[in-house]
Amino acid sequence: MEQEESLGETVRQLVGKSDRLRIEFLDADLDLGFTFCDTARIEADLDPHVVPKLLEKIRSIIGTVNQFLPRVEDNGERERILARKEKLAGRLATIEPA
Repeated sequence: MEQEESLGETVRQLVGKSDRLRIEFLDADLDLGFTFCDTARIEADLDPHVVPKLLEKIRSIIGTVNQFLPRVEDNGERERILARKEKLAGRLATIEPA
């Protein structure tokens, strides 16, 4: 019985660690997306031919967040990351050509 409890605690710890790593990954990806947005705005005037590639990378990041967000166990963190993703999508919409 004690071994089962120990195993259960180990599983809970691993699930928690996995969730924290997933959250860190999504935050890092979103940070990169915001950097790409800033770069695209700058490059629009200086070197416009690189902008489409940056926009595609931002769309890819949003897709990745959409893929992994449902797996975030912590509801508060899931909502925070969702808000950041929506903010990134909003910035993307202001950069993309009509």
